[in-house]
Parts: sequence; structure tokens; C-alpha cells
Amino acid sequence: MNDRFTEKARSAIEKARAAAMELGHSYIGTEHLLLGIVRETDALGSRVLRENGFEEDLVMDLIEKAAGRGAPGMPVQGLTPRCRRVIEIAVAEANRLRHSYVGTEHLLMGILREPESTAAHLLTAAGGDLNKIYTDVFTRFTSSDYRAAARS
Repeated sequence: MNDRFTEKARSAIEKARAAAMELGHSYIGTEHLLLGIVRETDALGSRVLRENGFEEDLVMDLIEKAAGRGAPGMPVQGLTPRCRRVIEIAVAEANRLRHSYVGTEHLLMGILREPESTAAHLLTAAGGDLNKIYTDVFTRFTSSDYRAAARS
């Protein structure tokens, strides 16, 4: 994985892997990445999702309804092509914003910029507005609190 990923972004991806195992899925999809971001509770991506009504229990319920459950502990084969694409978009978003790192906020932006992803479909089906959530993330980048935290 790219060295530019923050500890929280790496942790969110690891939590996505753990979620896939927990759900008995043999792949890590965008839905698992979404859950991994939500579970990284003190990260910006998680805060924005929660502020938009997407708590961990809701996201888990949405995934279970959409993809069901398999056999718990099933070996995870890796990222789906769409999930890899979302991560590529996250890196591109960080580059576009001239950020030297890729955080959970960029991972979330990647999901929001890939509207055909399972995660984006889940957000939309539950009443989420992808453009509003994206704007909420982007607005955080311009806040003085965010700029101060990014410098530390």
C-alpha cells in the first residue's frame, strides 16, 4: 500500500478486511471499506458519515440486507476491482487537493466519486446525498480546525 496512507486510513482498510471476514464474505468490497471508515471513529471520514446519519449499526444492517452473510471466518481473497478503483480515486483526490497524505476522508471521497459502487448504492438507498456528503468532506478541508490538525 502507498506510504502516503495515514495510520487511520490503513486502519480503516484493515477494519474493512475484518468486516468482510466477520460477514463471511470472501472479498473486500466498497461496502466493507465504508464500514471500515465508519469504524475508525475518530477519523474525519467517520465523523462526516456519522453527521450524515450513517452510524456503524446502520451501515452493517445495510450491508447484511444487500449482500447477506456467508460463513464467518471465510478467507478473504482481496480487494474487488471496484474497491481498488475507489482507492485509486482516493489517491487522485488527495493529489488534486495537493495533500501529501491519503486519509479516511479521501477514501470516503473515492467512494462518493464512484457512484456505481455498492457503498454508494447503500448510501443512496438509505437516503444519503452523495454530493452533500462530498461537500461536507470538502468543507472540512477549508476549516481552520482541519488545517491546524493537518499541520500537527
